[in-house]
Amino acid sequence: MTDNYLRGVEEKEMALILQWRNSIRVMERGLTDHVIEWEEHTAWFQTKDPEHLRVFQWQGQPVGVVSFSRISEDGSSGYWNFYLGYECLPKGTGTEMTTLALEYAFDELGLEEVFGEVMEDNEPSIGLHQKLGFIQDEECIQPVTKKEKEVSLLTFTLTREDWEAAKEEEDELDSWEDDFQEDEFHEEDF
Repeated sequence: MTDNYLRGVEEKEMALILQWRNSIRVMERGLTDHVIEWEEHTAWFQTKDPEHLRVFQWQGQPVGVVSFSRISEDGSSGYWNFYLGYECLPKGTGTEMTTLALEYAFDELGLEEVFGEVMEDNEPSIGLHQKLGFIQDEECIQPVTKKEKEVSLLTFTLTREDWEAAKEEEDELDSWEDDFQEDEFHEEDF
C-alpha cells in the first residue's frame, strides 16, 4: 500500500472533520456558509453510508475528505464533494486525492457518472474538475444564495467512459516519456 490512500472514517476523527468543515477556506468555497454545530455535524455523519465517506490519508496523516451523495436508485450515478483540511500541503495533493476518489467511485462504488457542483467563483475547483476531465453542463446552472448574495452553482459531469479514456491517454504519454528517457541521445546526433 502506498503512503497515500482513501479509507473509511474513524469515529474519533469526527471532531477533526468538523474543524475542517468550519474552516474559513472550506466555508468560503462550499454551499454551507454558517458555523456547523456538533449536533448538525453528527446528524450529517449519521446519514452517510460508510462507503460514501472517505478520508484521504497522506503520508500517514488524515488530510482530506471525499463524500459521495445523492446516489441514484440504480447506483449508476452520484455527486461528490471533497476538501483538503489543511492549506500547507504540497501542490498536487488535491489532484492525488481526487484521482483516488474517482478511481474509488468508478471501481469500488460502480458509478457510471460522477457529478460535481462548484460555486462560480471557486476557480481552483473549476480548474481541477476540468483537469480531471469533467465537462461543465452549460444548461445546469443554479442560482443559490450565499452570504445574502446570489451566485451561480455550476454542475460538472464525468462519465466512466471519459475517465477511462483519459487514463489511457495518460498511460500512453507516461509510456512515451519512459521510452524517450531510455533513448540515448548524443550532442553530435543533432
